[in-house]
Amino acid sequence: MIIYFIIFSFLFLMSLFDFVVRKDQLYNYIYIGFAIFIFFIAAFRGMGNDYDGYREIFDSIQDIDFISIFDPSQVYVEPGFAILNFIIGYFLPYQTILIIMAAANISILFPFFRKYSPYPYATLLFFAGMFMYSGMMGLIRQALAISICLWAMAESDKRRFWWLVLLATTFHYSAILVIIARFIKDKFYTLKTYLVILGIAITSNLLFYGIFKLMVAFLPQVISWKLQIYLGTEEGIHFGFNAAVAIRLFTFSLAYLYRDKIIEYFPKHGPLFVNLYFLAIVIYTGFGFLPQMAARGAVYFHYMELLVVPIILYCASNLNRTWIFTLYTLFSLWRHIEMVTTYADAYVPYKNILFS
Repeated sequence: MIIYFIIFSFLFLMSLFDFVVRKDQLYNYIYIGFAIFIFFIAAFRGMGNDYDGYREIFDSIQDIDFISIFDPSQVYVEPGFAILNFIIGYFLPYQTILIIMAAANISILFPFFRKYSPYPYATLLFFAGMFMYSGMMGLIRQALAISICLWAMAESDKRRFWWLVLLATTFHYSAILVIIARFIKDKFYTLKTYLVILGIAITSNLLFYGIFKLMVAFLPQVISWKLQIYLGTEEGIHFGFNAAVAIRLFTFSLAYLYRDKIIEYFPKHGPLFVNLYFLAIVIYTGFGFLPQMAARGAVYFHYMELLVVPIILYCASNLNRTWIFTLYTLFSLWRHIEMVTTYADAYVPYKNILFS
C-alpha cells in the first residue's frame, strides 16, 4: 500500500514546485525519470485489476489460428490487442504484453500532458488518483485507446484525427465515440446551450433505456455481445446525481466562470478542452441507465479534467489558486484511499516480478 502514497507524496510536492519553477531541461529530465518509474510499476506488476483476465485471453489466443482471432465468436477483444497477443505468444511470456502496453501508454500519454498542461505535475497528481492505476494496471486496452484519442481530440481539425481514432478502435471499440469531438467548437457556447444539452441528457437517462435495448440488436456482433452483458447484469441500476457528477459539474462551472481568462491565455485549446469535458458530463448522465457504457464512454472526455483543472489554476488569482488546488488535491487523496480500500483486492499488496 505504501507505494501508492509515496507516488502521491512525490506528485504533491512536485505540483507545488510546478507553480514556481521554470519548465527547463532539468524539469524535463525529472519528468521523464518519473515516467520511467511508473513504467516499471505498471509493466512488471504481478497483480492488478483484470490481471488474470488478460492472462486468460493471452493463453486462449495461443490455441487458435491467426484467422480465427478476427472471429468475434471466438475472441471477444479488439483485433489490435488480439494480434499483439498472437504474435507475442509465439516467442515471449504473458508479462511481455503488460510491458508493451505500459510502454505504449506512458510514451503516448505523458508527452501529451507535458505539452498541453500548464502544470504537468498537477495533472499527474489528479491523474494518479483517478486513472493511473485503473488504466495502467487494469483497463490497459481502453487506457491505450484513450491515450491515442487525446492526441486526436487536441487536433480534431487535422486529417490524422481519423487515423488516430481508427488505431484506437483496434484496441477498444468504444473509441468510436471520439468522432463526436470532430463537431465540438473551440469556443464557449452560451449558458443556455449548455443547460439545454444537459437537460436532454437527463431526459435520456430517464426515458431512453427501452429504445436503447431494442437498438443493441442491430449493432456489430462483438459490440452487441458486450452491451447485452451490461444490460443483463446492470438492469435496474442507474447513475443519477452522485459524487462523480457533482465534481464534474463543479469543475465545469469553475471553467465557465473563468472563460474570459481561459480564452485570453489558452485561445487555441482552452475552450475546446472545456467543451470536451462537458461531453463527459453529458454522456455519463445521458447513458446513466447503463452504468458500464456511461463510465466507459464518458472516460475519453473525462480525461480532459486533467487539463481543465490546471488551466483553471493558471487563470486563478493566487488566493483562489490555493483553495482550488487544495480541494482537487484532497479529491486525489480521497481517490487514492478509495483505491486501496474499496478496490484493495486488485491493488493491495502491490507485487512486482522484478523483486519477487
